[in-house]
Amino acid sequence: MATCRPGRLALAVVDLDHFKEVNDVRGHQAGDELLQDVARSLSASLGPNEFAVRMGGDEFVVVRHDIAADQDVEDFSMRVLRAIVRSDGSQPWLLSVGASVGVSVYPTDASDVEELIARADSAMYRAKRSGGSRFCRYEFSMDEKRRDRTALAADLRVALDRDEFVLHFQPQVNAASGDILGLEALLRWNHPQRGLIPPSEFIPIAEETGLIVPIGRWVLVCACSQAASWPLPVRVAVNIASAQLGEPGFRSMLAEILQGSGLPAQRLELEITEASVIEDRERALAVITELKELGVQIAMDDFGTGYSSLSTLQIFPFDKVKIDRSFIKDINANTVSQAIVKATLLLADCLDMKVIAEGVERPEQAAFLRGLGCHELQGYLYGRPVPHTDVAFSLTPPERTNVAGVHPAGR
Repeated sequence: MATCRPGRLALAVVDLDHFKEVNDVRGHQAGDELLQDVARSLSASLGPNEFAVRMGGDEFVVVRHDIAADQDVEDFSMRVLRAIVRSDGSQPWLLSVGASVGVSVYPTDASDVEELIARADSAMYRAKRSGGSRFCRYEFSMDEKRRDRTALAADLRVALDRDEFVLHFQPQVNAASGDILGLEALLRWNHPQRGLIPPSEFIPIAEETGLIVPIGRWVLVCACSQAASWPLPVRVAVNIASAQLGEPGFRSMLAEILQGSGLPAQRLELEITEASVIEDRERALAVITELKELGVQIAMDDFGTGYSSLSTLQIFPFDKVKIDRSFIKDINANTVSQAIVKATLLLADCLDMKVIAEGVERPEQAAFLRGLGCHELQGYLYGRPVPHTDVAFSLTPPERTNVAGVHPAGR
């Protein structure tokens, strides 16, 4: 075990955001160019008591000696982060790549090199889980959260066998008439000690451990079975993870599920994120083409948050584009969001695709989107996600009577 030399120092672990997407979309040569660009930028930003090394892949470590005050740590961290987005201009697309930076300090956070790096690494993952393109200072509470995450992963491994998962459903409505066109199936984990756990807490763990494949199959079986029993023949939308899409025999498995449930294929809509298809575009295109031949609908989820959404729309035969809620939140006042939504609607119209906006919570948002010609809407204005037993159907516009049995004002 190596011991740090005397004197206060800061250690930053730097992990590039979207690096895999650069390799997948632009090729490995572009990935190498990106790493070289980052290395040049980091080197140019170093002070007299600092050095940087590449640890492997897209991860770098930057060290600063002789830290005098906490403000020095913050200034150092911000300078490292800003260095990543610098570019010599030869490849403008490099500017879209950021980094997640985690920082730990000797001897405050650790007394040896291995632990100092490990704790900076924990802080880096916190930064990445918070959306990336930011730095995070290590806190001792992160160790407790890491242990909690490990315990949650262990519980997740037995959750299926213990029948702890449940589906909730949220309406998707016709923007013009308010009629229900479908419901999105949203997974919840009814933990025996912790109660209902939102997917944002356990889905990342399921993806890391590979449990997302059996869990995803359960969701498809349950969603199709329950939708087949609904009194109205509306569609059901189900999110599909990258690992599911790449699973051998996925089309055959889905065909068996549809046949077993009695749900017509055209009533099933699969929501797929851009990240799920760019990892292996050729295989993903082949799978999606097979799914379309099966008769199911395919929607691109979280549009606008990926790396190269325009080229993805051009290549893949999507039926629908789902605008991410981040563009809807302040759409009535944010001119950038308005421009993005308008451009999305125009592009989708040219490609003969429908558009649905999620995260609609206020009447003024719905009115603005209707005015732009958005086809479908989803959000708390039309009902919170509810269990299958509480799903109620109505053809009355949800602004007057909420389709999920709860008046909008009571949410």
